[in-house]
Amino acid sequence: MTIENIMKKYDRMTINMFEDYLFIDVGDIDDVDIIVGFIKANDETKIQEYSDMICHYSGYKGIFLDGNQYIISNDKNEVHIIDTVAAEYAKNSLIEMVFEIDEFIFLIRHKKEYMEWFKQNTIE
Repeated sequence: MTIENIMKKYDRMTINMFEDYLFIDVGDIDDVDIIVGFIKANDETKIQEYSDMICHYSGYKGIFLDGNQYIISNDKNEVHIIDTVAAEYAKNSLIEMVFEIDEFIFLIRHKKEYMEWFKQNTIE
């Protein structure tokens, strides 16, 4: 699994939005561990262990982990990341990204490498 191979599946808007998500909502290794733990947990565990971090006002189906700008959840083998600012204020904007769980975990565990890849593969 490589960043390049994973990101070939996604359009430029998703690639840019994922970089923004990593920059805004995924700080250090503690954040990564919390996010991965949440994604791997069943609903009961999410409610018990992450109750103070759950978004209770999302309006979306499922249990979402609250972030600075993004909320995140999963179902089956997919991770859903929703940009709450875009959802509230932006018209005609991408508000949700969907990744396979294993690929998502790989990407956030390799945040530094993703950011380098992003710099090398995007045109400003």
